[in-house]
Amino acid sequence: KVIRPPVIVMEVNVKFPPNVRMAMMPGFNNNGGNLAQIEFNSEKRGHVYSCSLSYQIMDLMRPNGYEILHLDWNNAVYIDTRTIDLPSSFIQPLDKIYKNGYWSKPTRQRKFSFNNEVSKWQEMNSQEIFLDL
Repeated sequence: KVIRPPVIVMEVNVKFPPNVRMAMMPGFNNNGGNLAQIEFNSEKRGHVYSCSLSYQIMDLMRPNGYEILHLDWNNAVYIDTRTIDLPSSFIQPLDKIYKNGYWSKPTRQRKFSFNNEVSKWQEMNSQEIFLDL
């Protein structure tokens, strides 16, 4: 049986601006010809974890028939476009979704103060961000 929820809410790593597609993928060590997955330590993750909004939309959700409806801080709401007819007026550009849902919120710097040190990433491309890490 296939389970296809009509609505999905996913957490987003909002540290990365909408022009950057980033995803934390599992790593592997080659231990004498035996591949072993590198253990992920969430206490040492720093700023790189989960995935950016653009990766989530472009690589995970749209290819599977979901469209973003809303971003509320670091939570993205997607709807299944195969079962729900979404008017085209609801589909917004990625940068507008990010700006309205996170970046331009009046209390962002206070509520997400732990992201203030990487605010400079908003003016960088992906290569510059990863060099900054």
